[in-house]
Amino acid sequence: MKQFFLSLFSFFLILSRALPCSICGGDYQSKLTLRQEVATAKIVVVGTLSNARSDPATGEGQTDLKIDQIVKGNDLLRGVNALTIPRYFPGDGKGTLRGVFFFEVRGGKLALISGRTVRGNQFIEYLRSVATLDAREQLPFFVRHLDHPDSDIAADAFVELARAADADIARAASAVKPERLRRLLTDAQTPRERVGLIAFLLACSGTTRDADLMFAMLKNVPDDRPSMRRGLMIGYTVLKPREGWEMTLGLLADAKHGFLERNAALGVLMFFHNWKPDENQRAILRGMRSAVAEGDLADMAVEELRRWRCWDLTDTVLAQLGRPSHASVIVRNAIVRYALACPQPAARRFVADLRKRDPNLVAEIAESLEAEKPGR
Repeated sequence: MKQFFLSLFSFFLILSRALPCSICGGDYQSKLTLRQEVATAKIVVVGTLSNARSDPATGEGQTDLKIDQIVKGNDLLRGVNALTIPRYFPGDGKGTLRGVFFFEVRGGKLALISGRTVRGNQFIEYLRSVATLDAREQLPFFVRHLDHPDSDIAADAFVELARAADADIARAASAVKPERLRRLLTDAQTPRERVGLIAFLLACSGTTRDADLMFAMLKNVPDDRPSMRRGLMIGYTVLKPREGWEMTLGLLADAKHGFLERNAALGVLMFFHNWKPDENQRAILRGMRSAVAEGDLADMAVEELRRWRCWDLTDTVLAQLGRPSHASVIVRNAIVRYALACPQPAARRFVADLRKRDPNLVAEIAESLEAEKPGR
């Protein structure tokens, strides 16, 4: 049982910390970007591949690499102009095959970390740029590359933005003209998981006509694209605050709407709390009150309130314990975690009463909260 509560804690810890961009969704924190690959490696080279061979007996392969450019680690490769890559890169016979490779040094020898083949110079130019970017230049640079015709470059730029905080993304939005974002938003070839982020970027510099476009797009969001729905709702609310908040709060207040719509509305609250909490406090609290009262949203809403250290809705949160709609273990535990963290007298009385009835439950959840503290 103890392991269960610690696992539950870990889940919410990941949920709250692993996704700085609250629009994007997905586990982008675990994906290395090109910039990070460069930072991690001791040596980064660009070269021409040839003489690929494979041993049928072992399945192992090798390919010769003639070094054309040393992006990083020139001092470690002094006088070296060719390497053998322990991978099989046969090419397709349509032209010269080039590659980018990342190495570390083990025991005085080069050890390949990763590598990929490339066509043309655009990816290589992008690589050299990200290797030297100043921290202040990074997000504007990646915003400008979201619509790059090289799909690998556009994908890398998106992951960089997906790892950034909402407020930082907003500040970088002006790096690209709205016309480019508008084309990207409406392009059927744009990967659906990027639409939500693009909608927000456009909202930062767009017009009410863009809001109408986003509202129309909401009618055709696939069920398996929650970040798309969330981002379009956020963009619509940024451009038309009154109508956007009316839509968001209306969804949360009416359980007749589907879970996906209401969950997206909850995501809107989380986003505005991350971005502009003071300006939107009243609407956020109103929406969170509705979400707490709904059993299928309560665990997420209560955990967010605890993470925010927002105690304005303490009475509402505590009142949910014991309701049939809130009987699941995950919802019950979220409520108890909130009560244990809350400094208000009502929460202290709640915990004292619960400790009499179920001391083991309180002790185990208290232990998970201790594990959350920095340095544990």
